[in-house]
Formats: sequence, C-alpha cells, structure tokens
Amino acid sequence: MADEVAALLSADGGFPNDAIFNSLLPLARSTHRTIVCDPSLGVDVGYGQFMTDVIHTRHMLRQRLSSHFSCDSTKLLRENALIPILAPANYEFAVAALAILAIGGVIVPLRKCSECYMDCLNLSR
Repeated sequence: MADEVAALLSADGGFPNDAIFNSLLPLARSTHRTIVCDPSLGVDVGYGQFMTDVIHTRHMLRQRLSSHFSCDSTKLLRENALIPILAPANYEFAVAALAILAIGGVIVPLRKCSECYMDCLNLSR
C-alpha cells in the first residue's frame, strides 16, 4: 500500500507542506493496522487505504472544480474557497475533509437541511 500511495502522490503532485499531511504520510508508509472501522459503510481501513482514498477524492475534486484553481504551480484553490460537505460524520466525511484541505479549500460541514445547504451555496458565490 505504501508504494501505491507514493505512486499516486507522484502522479498527482503531492500534498501541501502542512503538518497534518507531513504526519499522515509516514504513517501510511509504515503502519499497517486498522485506523478506521465504520460498520455503517462496511469500512475497515489502515493509513495506506485512507490516504489512497483521500488522494482519489482530491483528484476528483480537482477535476470538478478546475475553474476555481489558481494559475500557479501549487495546484491549490483560490483563496477563501468554501466547499460544503453534506454527509454524516463517518469515513466518507473524514476522506472528503482531508481531500478539501489538500486542495486548499475551507471545509463547510452541513446538516441535512435544505435551507442550510442553500444558505451555504449563496455564501460561496
């Protein structure tokens, strides 16, 4: 799994130089125990799979939000990019949150409430 994480990062441009990623990457390479067990989704993963899922989600976000990225080589979103997450507090939320941070976004957790969702969309424009 460590080789897969390294290959994915190499192909996708690496993570920002941030303490959270600088801490998680060595763990993905060296620790093989379960770190997330989410029975609601049937998920039982270690650091390597977790970081692989973050990388894949970040890649998907980059594709879908391509017009919102800065023109420099950082591959980060423009300043103050709010990205809402409408999901329960589970594995998918954790993956999405780290993927958003990895592209320089600001996480906006939402409740399952259509008014809240619409308010957030209006703020992000």
